[in-house]
Amino acid sequence: MKQYTQIPNSPSTPASSAQPLPNLPPFSSRVLQEWSTALSNAEDHPYTKHDPVYLPTTLLSASTPLRFSTGTGLSLLQSWLPTLLAETREELIIATCFWSKNSESVAEIRNLLVGLSNRISEARPSNATTKPATPNLKVRILLSSLSPLQKILHPSRPKHLDPASVSLPPASKYPNLSVQIRSLFLKPFSVMHPKYIIMDRRRAWVMSWNMSCEEWFEGCVEVEGDVVAGLVDFWRDTWGADNKGEREGEESPVERDRPCDATPLPSHPTFSTTTFPSQNPLPVLLLPSPHHRNPRFRPFPLRAPTPPPTPLNIFLLTLLSASTSVIQIYTPNLTSPPVLSALLAALSRGINIHITTPRRMMYAEQLVTAGTTTELCLHSLSRRYNRLVKRHNKNKSKNTNPPDTEPQQHPPGTLQISRYPLSPSTSSPQKSHLKLTIVDAEIAVLGSGNLDRASWYTSQEIGLAFFGTEVVAEISEAVRIGMGAG
Repeated sequence: MKQYTQIPNSPSTPASSAQPLPNLPPFSSRVLQEWSTALSNAEDHPYTKHDPVYLPTTLLSASTPLRFSTGTGLSLLQSWLPTLLAETREELIIATCFWSKNSESVAEIRNLLVGLSNRISEARPSNATTKPATPNLKVRILLSSLSPLQKILHPSRPKHLDPASVSLPPASKYPNLSVQIRSLFLKPFSVMHPKYIIMDRRRAWVMSWNMSCEEWFEGCVEVEGDVVAGLVDFWRDTWGADNKGEREGEESPVERDRPCDATPLPSHPTFSTTTFPSQNPLPVLLLPSPHHRNPRFRPFPLRAPTPPPTPLNIFLLTLLSASTSVIQIYTPNLTSPPVLSALLAALSRGINIHITTPRRMMYAEQLVTAGTTTELCLHSLSRRYNRLVKRHNKNKSKNTNPPDTEPQQHPPGTLQISRYPLSPSTSSPQKSHLKLTIVDAEIAVLGSGNLDRASWYTSQEIGLAFFGTEVVAEISEAVRIGMGAG
């Protein structure tokens, strides 16, 4: 992966191999430096020091954010299908967590496979006398969860799946493709939770949604540049080296020139899309969070254990502790004790916090993985915040000294909790699955990770951090419009 930027004052950055960072505001530079130092000093997990996939100097790269969109998962997928169908030439990697075999999203993947194969057939010269010995377009489909039984019986390694087991057609329906389908789940709770699509290792879509039936409010960012190479490294590190020449699910030789039927579904419009104004490479930080089997798991802990020091976990904690004005959070789940503690600490410093989350979402999953729910955690956060405000007001009323004779205590920030949908509407998704954190209107982190115990302690996750008020303002406005239009 190309090293692009020198993290300010980072002890692990070789000056001879890194190009200077564009002029970042002091806040962004400070967050990057503190994150890099904390990640380099992490001791519990040696990959943070020895695996190049997770080194700070390889995670920050020159990349171009193209678009950010909101909508349902199906509408977002359908908005990219024309690009995937027309422009994919050598390889398509599709990674998701949950794969619902009967969903419309999976039906669209079926149509995409057949359409790609048909395109290759139609592009082949009509007078061609020889046919390729093997298909030249690879498709890699990666998933973690099909059903409870699948997870109970899953081995502790990637498993190859037959197309029929995931409701995809047999290989004879897309003869010009080499399709591999693999699953990975580590008992008891370690799902591979990232969701992304990589086209020809040059463009990627990182999103919040699964290939499932739920019509939830979701978000996705499309990027090009060196961050895509980092995402490919992360994929390879998780799923192993490509087995060249292996073709999963291939049947007997079939005729490669006959187009097959592909029936597109009606399109679902996205709620909002913003095209970023600058096409110049910008600093983009790839934030992987490797999976962990069972780090000191206790269903009802008296004291939360320290979360694994992954790049994503450390960056979010650094970001929350460094904030100087405003924190905006969009998440379906909020049960991670370190996050809740960091939010309360930020409130005590006078930081204003706005949390947007749906009501009553994934109760059973939260109880199993965290022993609590978002509703209970938000109620506890509100009570602790109210005690903080009362204590401040009490101390303020007792202080009768002149203002210039004693340091004044900073008043707590404001805590606002909004419930999605923000306004009643029969046409809007009733749940939001968006995972987005914006701090000081200057840094935005989005991807697959929730702010819950599962994402912070056991699940594999992926995130992207964007820097700069212009890019962050575009993302914020797209979410505002999308939630209003949804």
